[in-house]
Amino acid sequence: MLLAGTALTTAERPHTPVSMAFATALSPPAARGRYLASFQYSFTVAGLRLSA
Repeated sequence: MLLAGTALTTAERPHTPVSMAFATALSPPAARGRYLASFQYSFTVAGLRLSA
C-alpha cells in the first residue's frame, strides 16, 4: 500500500507544473485568476471525495 501511494505521488510531480502552465496559457489575461482558482478547486474537490 505504501509503495502504491509513493508511486502515485511520484507520478504527480512532473504533471503539476505542466498542467498549471497549460491552464495559465489557455486563460485570458483578464480572467486568469478565476481560471486558475477553478483549476485548483477541481483538484481540491476530487481530493476531498477520495479521502471521505
